[in-house]
Amino acid sequence: MNIRLKIIGMAVIIVILSAIGGSWVVYDMLQAEKRFAYYADVCWPATDMIMETNVQQQDILREVFEADRITDKEAFIHTSQKTLNELKQEWEQSVHQPNEIQSVQAMLTQLAALLPKVVHGQDTQAYMAISRELSQTLEAVEAAYDVTRQANAMSARSILHHASVVGMVSLLITAIVGPMLAWLLSKQIVRPIHRTIDTLKDIAQGEGDLTQRIDETRKDELGELGHWFNQFISNIQQVVRQAVHTTNDVASAADQIAATSQQMATGMTDQAQQASQISSAVEQMSASTIEVARQSHDASENAQSAGEFATNGSSVVQQSIDGMNSISLIVNDSANAINELGKRSEQIGQIINVINDIADQTNLLALNAAIEAARAGEHGRGFAVVADEVRKLAERTTTATEEVAQSIQDIQTQTRAAVERISQGTDTVEQGVQLANQADDALKQIVNSATQVAGMIQSIASAAQQQSTSSELISQNITAINSVTQQSAEGTRQTALAAEQLSERSTQLKNLIGHFKVD
Repeated sequence: MNIRLKIIGMAVIIVILSAIGGSWVVYDMLQAEKRFAYYADVCWPATDMIMETNVQQQDILREVFEADRITDKEAFIHTSQKTLNELKQEWEQSVHQPNEIQSVQAMLTQLAALLPKVVHGQDTQAYMAISRELSQTLEAVEAAYDVTRQANAMSARSILHHASVVGMVSLLITAIVGPMLAWLLSKQIVRPIHRTIDTLKDIAQGEGDLTQRIDETRKDELGELGHWFNQFISNIQQVVRQAVHTTNDVASAADQIAATSQQMATGMTDQAQQASQISSAVEQMSASTIEVARQSHDASENAQSAGEFATNGSSVVQQSIDGMNSISLIVNDSANAINELGKRSEQIGQIINVINDIADQTNLLALNAAIEAARAGEHGRGFAVVADEVRKLAERTTTATEEVAQSIQDIQTQTRAAVERISQGTDTVEQGVQLANQADDALKQIVNSATQVAGMIQSIASAAQQQSTSSELISQNITAINSVTQQSAEGTRQTALAAEQLSERSTQLKNLIGHFKVD
């Protein structure tokens, strides 16, 4: 169940509890209202009717006892009968019981019938008996309504008391259950977030342990967050591990380049010494024609040796070129790996955007919950507290993702710097390859020159007259060889320097990546 459903479920439980208590209270209030309505619609009009009948009957009875004072007896009889008939009609439309209505109407009819006789002094006792019976009947009916009225009043008070008790109990249950549900929900949400924050803090501020993972077994947004975070850390771990292996390979290749360059420098020194020996031999050949024949053989052998040395030097230079090409490939692979690391870091930024979206949605949900709690009034206080906690949680989540984004930006900055350094190393290696190619060309020229020298020496042996010209030509060629040899030695030194710089850059990159623990 996701976090939104948990919050909605808690709100539904609180609303159900409040609805049950409120419905009970409303039901009791309706029952009390029925009791009061019965009193207002039945008891009170019935009591008024009894009082009016009793008063009218007593007035007529008092006038009957003073009949000798009545001047217009017919008018009195007519008025009194009319009053009694009106009372009969009012009782016909009253709320009394049918037997009560019939009994009172019968007695009113009898009184109306006896009234003319009583006014003229006849049937007075019968009239008095009916009047007493009517009074007793009215008193009995009124007493019955008094009992009913008191019973309704007591029932209404009991119902109101019960409603107040139910309302208080409902509020108490809601006040207890609401905070408990809020506490349980916050416990299920805040604790996993704290564990995630601790893991991120340990990776960002600790030893960079990329082997750590967070719990992803939950079936909600926090579980999904844990899953994608672990996937991201696994990708970073693979990238860092590959970068470590690549830097080790680059360092090994740089050491090989340095060793090869040292060997080339030694060979160039030997070649320069041999060129000096050839130059001395040519000078001696110019000094004495007698020694020409004997030294021509030595010069031929020296020229052949120079050709062999030049051939060997060309092979060494070719090996250096092959090694530099291998280094260039390794450096390019390192640059590609670091570029891939930068792309992975951009993917991290996309995941952080997803986390920010989740935090924004959680904040919006908290705002809506706060609005609903405000609408609920007194019953929504507990819900408002929960909404505020959810909003704070969303703010802390946003802060945490901003810190992670800053860390990723730092990694991307360092990655770009590493790519620039490797690019510089690649340029240096390419320069070394160019210089090695130049050295190879020069050595090939040396081989050709040595071949020419051998031919010239053989020509010297066959024609002493051309010795002077050939000696000058040989001296020029030896000077060119010495110059090319010096250039080759300088190129070799530059290659060694580039290899050292590449080794330093590899060490820096290795130290930078070494902050992370991948195994």
